[in-house]
This record gives sequence, C-alpha cells and structure tokens, in this order.
Amino acid sequence: MAKNRLSQIRKSRALTQRGLAELAGTSQQQVQRIEAGVQGVRLELATKIAVALKCELAEIFPSLVAHQARKKAHPNQRVSEEKFLEAGLDPDPVLWTIKLFAHDGRVFLYRIASDEKSRLERLLSAGENEFLVFTTDSHRIALNPKKIAATQFLFDIGAELTSEGQEKYELSLHLIAARDPIIFGIDPDQRSLDDEDDGASAQFQSLFFYLDLGVEDEVLWFDDEDGERVYLKPSEILVMEVPLSCCEPALQKAKFDGYLEDETTEPPSHSETSE
Repeated sequence: MAKNRLSQIRKSRALTQRGLAELAGTSQQQVQRIEAGVQGVRLELATKIAVALKCELAEIFPSLVAHQARKKAHPNQRVSEEKFLEAGLDPDPVLWTIKLFAHDGRVFLYRIASDEKSRLERLLSAGENEFLVFTTDSHRIALNPKKIAATQFLFDIGAELTSEGQEKYELSLHLIAARDPIIFGIDPDQRSLDDEDDGASAQFQSLFFYLDLGVEDEVLWFDDEDGERVYLKPSEILVMEVPLSCCEPALQKAKFDGYLEDETTEPPSHSETSE
C-alpha cells in the first residue's frame, strides 16, 4: 500500500485522530487504518479528510502529485483508476461485501475494498487456490475455497460505517467439521515479517503467508495470549479470522498513538464550552 502523509499533516493541524474523525464524519479506527497504510481509503472519504485538514488530496497522498501536474498540463485528462489505487485511494463509489456460502449452510459476510473484490473474483473463478488470503475492513481472512459452495458479491452505495467499539484480540477458527468456531485470545504481532529472523514476533503474518502458499498438508502453529502453542492442520480449516491490527504492527502503533493522544488531550475549559 502506498505511503501517505496523513499523520504528519494531522499533527501539524494540532488534531487528534478522534478530532479528525469527527470532522470528517468517520471513525477513529478508520483514521488509524489510513495512517498505518494497511488499506486503501475510499476517494469520497479521502476528500472529506482533505477538506477537514484544509489541504489538497495530493498533500496527503504524495503519489498523486505527478498525476496532478499532468492534469494541469492536460486539463481534460482524467486520472485512471490504477493511478488512484497506486496512491492508496479507492475511486469506486460502491461498498462491496463478499458473501460466502459454505457446503454445510454456514454463511460468512465480509466488507472488502473494490480492488480486493476484483482480485477475489478472479481467483475464485479460476478455482486453483488451496487457500485464499484477503483483507476486510477489520480482519485478515484465510479461506478454504474448496469448501465454499457459492460466492456472491453484494454492493451498496452509501456512507462509510462509523461505528467503533472495543476491539477483541481473538483468532476465530472455523473448522470444516464443526458448526461453532474455536476462539483463541492472542497478542498482536510486534514486528513486520520482513524484519524478523525467526518469525516469533510476526507469527500471524507468517501464518497467513504459509496458508497463502497453499501448505495444506503441513502443520502450522501460533502461540496464544498465554504463550501456549496451538497446532493447526490447514486441511481441516474452513475460515480463519484474525483482527487486522494483530497482523499489522504499523496499525498497532497508530492505535497506540491515538490512545496516547486521547489520554493527553485536556478537556475543554468551562469558558470554552459555554461560548
């Protein structure tokens, strides 16, 4: 995902993540995801954020600078969808949800970005993958497509979801032979997989990496929040769900920064609230 300057510009305006979220009509969690650069931001929301910060989109998303310069030279030339996606922006006004129907009647619903929708549509129609790993608006998912009877892509045009609550650090494991998921308390990855030597501090990134490779016959593992090891047989997994913040150290840092800002921000004085 392309880097952006949202955090720097927001701080230069003396705004907290929560303050910016309120001005832009979104959630603090959404601001954190954008600042961490772990998922694209819908163009409509990005425009609202730019208005709230009183700046140009290209200031927040530097990759747009070159395209903006070309547009000034050629006013009638439109920025392509690919260029927006390269900059970390999703120009599709449609809100996509993937609906998965398992063989045994279980149904799974996940909100996804338009580029993820296109990728999944292509991979599911090819039918060649042992596992599909994809990102939703809040989780990273590993899916066994061989046990999915039907897939539907639902669309809606409307406002971004702004609800937020206390996030649970839990891995949900849906097995092929069990109706109810197994829930494990987990701790977030502390480092990026690219920076790790043994993967101990990037275990969930590593877990999804190997599932994406299609290691159906191998045994994988992770340690839960108590440091107790759990071994997995990929061939028995239908769906595995892990919070995105447990797989993205950058997002965990953004969440911690937001927590510190909320803790250190002084409440308005009586004279300020009465004005």
